[in-house]
Amino acid sequence: YTFKIFIKKDTRTGTNQCCYSSYIPEFGISADGDNINEVIKNTEKLLKFHIESLLEEGEEIHDDSISEAIVYDS
Repeated sequence: YTFKIFIKKDTRTGTNQCCYSSYIPEFGISADGDNINEVIKNTEKLLKFHIESLLEEGEEIHDDSISEAIVYDS
């Protein structure tokens, strides 16, 4: 499967510490991490869990027609 993943530099609520957040508009889900590698890892885990859950419920999964799988916004 291929989906758009938007990643942006962000700040944690309450601490104002730097972090990164991701958003997958196809499913309306997001993840975060302290750095780029961590947010990608957390996003992959979340996406895998979400897709497995949908498939278990009998939902159909459609690819998002894009040329780039990850979009990074600094």
